[in-house]
Amino acid sequence: MVLQLIAERIALGILLLLAVSVQIFRRSANPSDVAQSGQSATPVALANLCEEMGLNNSANVRYFYRLFGILTGNLGHRSRASSVCPSGSGS
Repeated sequence: MVLQLIAERIALGILLLLAVSVQIFRRSANPSDVAQSGQSATPVALANLCEEMGLNNSANVRYFYRLFGILTGNLGHRSRASSVCPSGSGS
């Protein structure tokens, strides 16, 4: 009985962490435009950056890559270019 309660609490805690991570990712999936932040870059350079950072993938794919990275200890780097990538809308 006690072990079942502990297992239920752990499972609910994992589900809560997953739900919170989805909400945090959704809020940070489309950051502001790089060009508006004062940085200038050519369209070719922006396309290369999008490809390098994986921003050409859909939001679902980027979320699972980020989640897998966190679970394996790779926290990655912050992306600020997803709104300038043609297919980086994440819909």
